[in-house]
Amino acid sequence: FRGSGCKGLSGMSMLAEHFVNGRRMKLFRPLLGIGKDALTAIAVELHGSFCHDETNDSDCYTRNYLRRQVLPRILERIPQAEAAIGRTAQILQSENDFLDALSRRFIREHGTQELPISHLDYPSFLQQHLALRRRIMQRFLPFDEPFETIDRAAAITAGQSVNLQRGWHLTADSRFICLVPPEKTNYQILPLQKQAESLSTGDGIHTQRMPLKLFEQCTLRYRKPGDFIQPFGMKGTKSLQDYLVDRKVSEPMRDYLPLLCIENEVIWAIGIGASEKVRCKNGEEAVLLRYPCRLPFEKE
Repeated sequence: FRGSGCKGLSGMSMLAEHFVNGRRMKLFRPLLGIGKDALTAIAVELHGSFCHDETNDSDCYTRNYLRRQVLPRILERIPQAEAAIGRTAQILQSENDFLDALSRRFIREHGTQELPISHLDYPSFLQQHLALRRRIMQRFLPFDEPFETIDRAAAITAGQSVNLQRGWHLTADSRFICLVPPEKTNYQILPLQKQAESLSTGDGIHTQRMPLKLFEQCTLRYRKPGDFIQPFGMKGTKSLQDYLVDRKVSEPMRDYLPLLCIENEVIWAIGIGASEKVRCKNGEEAVLLRYPCRLPFEKE
């Protein structure tokens, strides 16, 4: 009666996942397949104690009313109903497991749930059937959201935002769907690694070559107000904000891009591009640097 789909109609499963304080936890119910009478008999035989939930005796709760009043009348009229309901629950459980497997694979192949910004590839998400998009969102979001919220998240379009529990929200642009926490995460930047001497200029994403004297003046940090860059190959400078917009970096990810800077001048926006200042002159001592971590827009 809650409109929860096959996930709700399939009933409890022996192995399930639930959110506890924003973290996904596995729940194992090893005794789920054993009936109440059998469990009570075992407890009595072993001289064990057990707890009786008195709320189960009250028809004030809908679940008890259905079990104690409605279901017995259905069975009087349709004796085979109990077996049919059980069979339907098994069918729905297998379909639920199938959707869960597809959603796990999609997130693994087209996104990440790791810090600092969990994200999904938006064009790939749009190509999925609505039923699978809903299930992906049920797995991707950090809390058990009501179906109405799941439905809005599954239908999100570029430029939209969906509010979630506890101040979280979901945003989408032409590249990514991002899960944004209520406060900026204090995410540590790991130091750059110096590579062996090489004439390679680097790929500009995880590796970059630059003059050694320039590197020795730099610090590694996240962006600050007033940051600017002279993009490689250009004579003039532009604000880092404009540079990241031009490079189509999703807004929630901009705060978590590691930057190699001299004061407010960005020398290397790691993963995005480098400054003209990294250009090495003939005979100048250079260093090849490598950033060893996943960048915000990369998959796991």
